[in-house]
Amino acid sequence: MVQAAACLVAPQIAVRGKDQRLINASLCAVAVVALLGLLFAPLSTIWVWAVLQGIGQGGLIAVAMTTIVLRSRDPHVAAHLSGMAQCVGYLLAAIGPLVVGLIRGWTGSFAWSAVLFVALGAGAAINGWNAGRAEYVNAQTIAKMD
Repeated sequence: MVQAAACLVAPQIAVRGKDQRLINASLCAVAVVALLGLLFAPLSTIWVWAVLQGIGQGGLIAVAMTTIVLRSRDPHVAAHLSGMAQCVGYLLAAIGPLVVGLIRGWTGSFAWSAVLFVALGAGAAINGWNAGRAEYVNAQTIAKMD
């Protein structure tokens, strides 16, 4: 329920600023910290971390989709940018559980998976910071990426 609420509220906050850099990076930080809390904090605090994770993940997906629309001058660019972003995102999401399972199997704990989560979160925050700049993506840039 928290994730659904964050999906509704986060874009409203994101469009009020001149850019989305701060909200992108902040939501990445919230999601990573909450995930680490879910993994390592005492079980009695699980609800706190679950709520924070809902805010982080729900807000991130909604703000990501909002950023795609805000950075596109026309529907053609928005469609290409959305397709590229979702292709990469779902590819990473699909292999994520396998990689975490392999790390857990090799090391016997989730500690090294946590290092991976922090690295991925930092990468997402950096990319979110860059994507949140008040600039438009043009069709030539997308064509170079394809």
